[in-house]
Amino acid sequence: MVYVSPDGQAAIVSGGAPRTPSGGAKCVAGNQDVAADELPSDGGLWLLTREQVPAQSLVEGLRAKAEALGFDTSILRPVPQQGCQHSQAQAPRRLLRRAA
Repeated sequence: MVYVSPDGQAAIVSGGAPRTPSGGAKCVAGNQDVAADELPSDGGLWLLTREQVPAQSLVEGLRAKAEALGFDTSILRPVPQQGCQHSQAQAPRRLLRRAA
């Protein structure tokens, strides 16, 4: 986890440091040279929110923070969450925990 919002409602999680150049001035996390049929690389970048459908301003703020940390956010793809159904009993009590 490379960032948690002050209110604990959002976070940026990376599978590694932004060390692999992606073209331009930014980088992607992990080793991107791993073939699709091999074991996963240590890469990845996720913007997480507690809201199922977050406000666009929140997403844009997380993207800006990731960019400031050196990540190439052009590789991010939205994951639609509308229509996902689960009971309150199935929902995780806390998605993110901050260190004490």
